[in-house]
This record gives sequence, C-alpha cells and structure tokens, in this order.
Amino acid sequence: MSVYLIRTREFKESDKPIYKIGRTSQPVLNRTNSYSKGSELILTCKCLYSDSKNIENIIKREFSKFFKLRKDLGSTETFEGDVGLMRNHMLNILDRFDTDVTPMDIG
Repeated sequence: MSVYLIRTREFKESDKPIYKIGRTSQPVLNRTNSYSKGSELILTCKCLYSDSKNIENIIKREFSKFFKLRKDLGSTETFEGDVGLMRNHMLNILDRFDTDVTPMDIG
C-alpha cells in the first residue's frame, strides 16, 4: 500500500499549483501511469506498518488546514498551494508512521 502526491498533466501544462493526494494497493507506478501522460509524480511513500487509507485521511485533514481544497474540481483529494510545503507537510505526517519514503518523479 502506498500514498502519493501528483500533479496531473492538465495542471502541469497550465502551470497551476494544483495537486492530488492518492493511495493505491497496486505497485505505485502502475497506478500513477494511469494518469495522463506528462503528469508529474511528486512523492510516493510505501506504507509498511500503517493503514494507507488512514494515512491518506490524515494527510487530507492536515492539508485542509494549510492549503485550498479544490472541491470545485470534483474531488476531496485535490489541493492548491505550494508544492514544496505540501511535500514537507506530507513527509512530516508520514514521519509519524513507520513508512518507507521514496521520492520519485515521472515528469
């Protein structure tokens, strides 16, 4: 089980700071490769001892405090804000759990 932070091609091409939080039980690249070609995987973390659904919910709850939730885009997992801060917040949240943090870029 893994959680990840990705910017889809649509927002990358328009240079909008909009990112999606996700989780998967598949190999993470299998899941993220299903996004549009040109999407940018910012961070992926394999959850070793924690429930990835719970971690994803914690990340969403914490992100809601610091970043703009973009429900208007049809998702409760899409946020607008500074990617560096998002990455740091996500890493800090994941640091509270026993996870294997592996930054990757598919851009």
